[in-house]
Amino acid sequence: MTKPTADQAEASPTKRFFVSMLTRDINLADAILDLLDNCLDGALRLADGGNVDYAQHFVKIELAADHFSIEDNCGGIPRDVAKNYAFKMGREPDDDRDSETETIGMYGVGMKRAIFKMGREALVRTRYGDDTFEVPITSAWLDAKGWEPLPINEPTEADEKLAEPGTVIRVHELYEGVSRHFANESFENEVRTAISEHFTMFLQWGLKVDLNGKPVEPVLVEVLVSERDDGP
Repeated sequence: MTKPTADQAEASPTKRFFVSMLTRDINLADAILDLLDNCLDGALRLADGGNVDYAQHFVKIELAADHFSIEDNCGGIPRDVAKNYAFKMGREPDDDRDSETETIGMYGVGMKRAIFKMGREALVRTRYGDDTFEVPITSAWLDAKGWEPLPINEPTEADEKLAEPGTVIRVHELYEGVSRHFANESFENEVRTAISEHFTMFLQWGLKVDLNGKPVEPVLVEVLVSERDDGP
């Protein structure tokens, strides 16, 4: 038999541990591909079950020694989703937003994992319909012990408004190793090749992806068929 007491054993994860575990098993290039997955998921949600016209969508990615950014016009994040789901570290069992949509992301960690992989300061600015707002993720929040809600702010300057529904993610205070990679032309080429291979069908369907100002071209996959009836 046991006798309950008023004492409790603390079992919540520290932020430092959680972030290190979340990012340890993904490389930098894959983190960028995760963010591109999110853009495509947005385009699918925007189509609301219809055929996606990928030629109407763009994704612009910038890699530099002092920052990372990704911008799209794929519909943005609804405010209620931002308040209740998008910035949680994982997906709630009752989060059935994509139950009828064949989205790519499944576990609700892609955006946060990519940001935490890159740096300690980030700003997510989004426009859904005519509603524009932004969510900062700061080093002070990362260093704080508690899991306080992130603020949702509204841009006041005209140049902070997005021209059409979509999302911009900017990451600053890059980690030293990340900064070196982003300034390296060979890493840029690695990311360009990965995008052209992994997203070749979307690119062929008209999706426009720019990396550091240059369009990413799809890798064309062809199947050779023998003209012989008994050939392969």
